[in-house]
Amino acid sequence: MSNPASGSRTTERAGVLAWALWDCGSTGLSAIVVTFVFSVYLTGTVGEGMPGGAPPASWLGRALSVAGLTIAVLAPVIGVWVDAPRRRRMALTILTVLA
Repeated sequence: MSNPASGSRTTERAGVLAWALWDCGSTGLSAIVVTFVFSVYLTGTVGEGMPGGAPPASWLGRALSVAGLTIAVLAPVIGVWVDAPRRRRMALTILTVLA
């Protein structure tokens, strides 16, 4: 007599492995694009002729600092708001529209 649980466990492991491989590849791709491709494009092409005498890399650093601080301040507040009872669907809708 075969054990049905062993077959589902193999399927579950295969799904977890597939997700782990996808997550690893997806994270690496986004890190490479943001770090090496997008920043070089912004500082080399788009940033030419920026006002003020500061190099484009400085402007990019300032913008990323402001974005990081904004996320650090708003993430806990939005997290509490989303976790409130009966607000999850509304929060999902609002945050999806904003994205």
